[in-house]
Amino acid sequence: MDTKLKLGDYMLNYKIPSLLNQKRLPSHKSNILSTIKEKYGWETYGDITIEELKKLYKQHIAHFWTVIKYLSFQGVGFSGKLQRYQFFNENGKGYTLVFDKKNKSTILDFEYKYAFLKIQLEPYGIAEKYDLHLVPLHHVINEHMKIEEVITFFQSEGFDVLPEETLNQSGNNLSTLLNSTEKEKSIENELVFSVKEKTYILSSVKRDMSLKDESIPASKILRVLNNYGYEKVGDLPTDMSFLLDIPNVAQRSVEKFFFTIDNNLTFKKETPTKKKVQNLSRISTENSFLFIEEQIPLEEEFMTIPLERKYWGNKMFELLQVHDMKYLGDLPYDLESFLKDNGYKKVERRELSAKIFEHLPTDYLKELFFQSLKLFVDKRKPDSFPDRDWSILLQRLDGCTLEEIGQHFDVTRERIRQIISKGLEKMFVRYNKLFSIIESELKQYPFLNVYDFFNNREEALIEKASSFIYVYALPFNIYGNYLTLDDRDLFYDKIKAFKSDIAKDRNETHIYSREEIEEYVLEYFPAKEICDFRRLTDELISESFEEASENQYTFKQRISKTRMCQIVFEKEFANGLAVYKQKDLFIKKLHEYFPQEFKNDTARSIIANLTRDEHVILLWEIGYFKHISVVHPNVSKETLAPIKDWLQSQLSQDIKQINTNAAFGEFGDILSSLEIDTEHALFSLLKIHFPEAFNYSRSPTLVMIGHERKEKKKIIEDYVKDCDGYVSNEELSRHFMKNLGWTKTMYEQYISASELLLKTSDGLIHMNCLDFEKDDMDRIFRYAKQKTLSLQNSYSVETIFEERKSTLLQMGVKDGKVLYHLLEKYYSEEFDFTRYPHIHPVGKYKTDQFSVAGQFETFFLENNDYFLRDEIYKEFVQERGWAMSTYYMAYSKNREKILEVFPDEFAHIELIEWTKEKENQLFQVLEGFLTENKDKPFIHIERDIIANKNLVKQFPDINLLFDWNHSLLVSILENTDAFVLLGSKKVGILSKANEFGIKSEHEYLSYLLKNKYDGYVKLAELQKYLFSIDMCRKSSIPRYYLTSSEKELDYELVNDELILKELMVRG
Repeated sequence: MDTKLKLGDYMLNYKIPSLLNQKRLPSHKSNILSTIKEKYGWETYGDITIEELKKLYKQHIAHFWTVIKYLSFQGVGFSGKLQRYQFFNENGKGYTLVFDKKNKSTILDFEYKYAFLKIQLEPYGIAEKYDLHLVPLHHVINEHMKIEEVITFFQSEGFDVLPEETLNQSGNNLSTLLNSTEKEKSIENELVFSVKEKTYILSSVKRDMSLKDESIPASKILRVLNNYGYEKVGDLPTDMSFLLDIPNVAQRSVEKFFFTIDNNLTFKKETPTKKKVQNLSRISTENSFLFIEEQIPLEEEFMTIPLERKYWGNKMFELLQVHDMKYLGDLPYDLESFLKDNGYKKVERRELSAKIFEHLPTDYLKELFFQSLKLFVDKRKPDSFPDRDWSILLQRLDGCTLEEIGQHFDVTRERIRQIISKGLEKMFVRYNKLFSIIESELKQYPFLNVYDFFNNREEALIEKASSFIYVYALPFNIYGNYLTLDDRDLFYDKIKAFKSDIAKDRNETHIYSREEIEEYVLEYFPAKEICDFRRLTDELISESFEEASENQYTFKQRISKTRMCQIVFEKEFANGLAVYKQKDLFIKKLHEYFPQEFKNDTARSIIANLTRDEHVILLWEIGYFKHISVVHPNVSKETLAPIKDWLQSQLSQDIKQINTNAAFGEFGDILSSLEIDTEHALFSLLKIHFPEAFNYSRSPTLVMIGHERKEKKKIIEDYVKDCDGYVSNEELSRHFMKNLGWTKTMYEQYISASELLLKTSDGLIHMNCLDFEKDDMDRIFRYAKQKTLSLQNSYSVETIFEERKSTLLQMGVKDGKVLYHLLEKYYSEEFDFTRYPHIHPVGKYKTDQFSVAGQFETFFLENNDYFLRDEIYKEFVQERGWAMSTYYMAYSKNREKILEVFPDEFAHIELIEWTKEKENQLFQVLEGFLTENKDKPFIHIERDIIANKNLVKQFPDINLLFDWNHSLLVSILENTDAFVLLGSKKVGILSKANEFGIKSEHEYLSYLLKNKYDGYVKLAELQKYLFSIDMCRKSSIPRYYLTSSEKELDYELVNDELILKELMVRG
């Protein structure tokens, strides 16, 4: 029975096994089919035809999806979008349960004998033994159960467990769907296929299996075979090596394909032998070699360069020796194909082929390097690049930001970064030897002009080289026109010193001669081979001097980029600007004033410079800033002092933080006369005039000195709990909005985020203060369940409250709204909760019949894709109407299953192809690496691990959609306590048993104080170092690094210094 039914957006491919046609439908009430079969006149599964499903969809859509799920369990096959209801478990595949009708069908004892199968069977309406008749065994058991023990168990329970072949041969015509992808070839008693060096052997019973059977999932391999006209497994040719020519198909994919056809598959790999290479095309005969589909010409003199073991490694070098390859010219013209024939994987082939470049002289490498760059200048796409990837690379090297490219191609910033990284590595990894040479030469100079280093080159090529160095991950950097080994901050310190140190010991009116400036430049650079000192002198004079007369100069004073931003802001936007929303407007004006100084700065860097000094550029509203010059002239310490004193007086041991908005009720007229019209403006001005009065952790919240800002949700919870678990709306409004200055929106937002607070009709109740036992609530639940089941419709919780009011009041449940939230909290899987006061039978409004966490996971499994955080938020909070607390809880419960694969992009571990075994393998690799580096007190995850290609190669394989990056690795590591992770963004990692005793950021700071500093350090200096290793932002150190209310630290924060307590003298 094969038909297609279009139901809304679903195309249902529907197939009922012939033997199942005669199986009777269940009669017990725990299966929905027993309820609806009488309405539609169904007796057997065969009666549920396509027309009957149409009726069910139109008349009882709430039951439709449950029926689909139950049919799938019985062995009915679906594909297309409904394929998610199929069973992909391999354990037990190929066997079917057969229940002898002479045996009595008894109820399954889920409390004893069948307890281990309860979670496998109950969700599919299975309650009696007959329900399991003709059900595929792999639908019943999970992947962890031992098949032999399961078969023995069912046989003792009166079942026969028969292989599919036995049922088919006996004439029963049972055709159970296997949900797998397969291919076969026949040779008498076996089907044998060869794919390059591997041979796959399948059972001959698979000979007649159709390659168009719906049970075979779609795949690239299957699609190609169907296009070639192969209809059955027996039609396939013996040599199927052509499969490896399909894009992104490797031996692993082929093996998986054959295994899903026959899980008893065996295979063997040919014993490696010396392949015949007499007719192999050599580099010496072609005067060139092939690298990534590109022909690289070589000079005749290079053919006799000896091959060196240090470049190739022992294994590869021995292979070359076996084939009498001793010189560069002896190598195959197409080395990758040669390596492929000798069993090397794709990544290994690419890396080894690049070793040819390491044998070439430096000058020739430079020539090849600029030939590669010329492709970008001429905009000539290499054949090996897809059009989109090449366009992305061109735009990036033309100076476009990741955000701009992402918007153009409608792709995430992180995905663009990955495409660029992989594309540039593909083109330029061959020049690693050249980059190492450049690094060595740069060690002799504090910095070096790129035009000096790449002298005698076209300007367009040098500009493209500069763009490449700026974008690609290299052991050196470029800022402006200068090459350097230093990071940005250190380089700018050096360049600033170079441009200003000449005036250090001279007065402001000193007249400099050109000779004096040249002498200074010559002394500044100890190595002189590459530098063009005339160019350096000209640049120094241009940027740091003004001409007084011929060859006579005066030093001009310089201003910082922050000051430049402030100047433009004051002149153009002093009265206010939404700097994030209108950043393009500000940047346009900035470039008009300073066209050269900011030409290479990103928007993020410019806005950071603008808002850096909070004493000049003031936060006035969220995202909106004003210049200090437009603040009312009467704003001063004196006029703000009464407001500051009053706010301080509101703080106590019970109230440790307050919103500046509270002052507007007490000092509204004064604030209005001072033109301070927002809580953020008041916060900014208090911070300027009274920096020591409060802990200014985050606008507009003022925190008592010596305390940390507390989460607002927790403040409400604690307040309600301290008031014996109940507070009226009137009292809440007085305390939070009048006394603490909260807004109504803020108040409602944090109540919604709490899982411990329940809204009543006139206040809030704290969950932990309700006086009831779970058994009492269970009785109320059973009562509510009985009502909804008897009506098969919605029921009002208000009515339930009135009917059981006496009992509920004794339990502390004040009204129907509290009862609704309690039912939603404890029985979220038993009802659909759409809006107070009604509860609905599960499925009434097409909501999934799973827990909140289950719905969250199902979303990923059904779509089989990865999603942006915003997309997930939109799906659950905006589209499905989830509360934020529910949304966060669902994610929290799925942290081990839903991983962050790119920044703010998430995927299910099944799509990632991540397992517990792979996790253990990963941990072993990491622990080994950390042991090798046990003398280091800090291992940077991004720089030391992700950037370590040899290490990442040892990581377990994952889906090719993803690659190993910081987000994915940290997402996995955060689910375990096997390692110590450091930094608010988890940028560092150490072994848990590290010899430094570092368990958190506190011990790490202690280590720095004792070993890097002399027991004390200025916060500014510490912040600079922590920023260099990504442990903090450039603007501040996380407060919890410096203090702790949970444990005694061996250092203390004193004013702007962090000091070891053992060095402090106590009075």
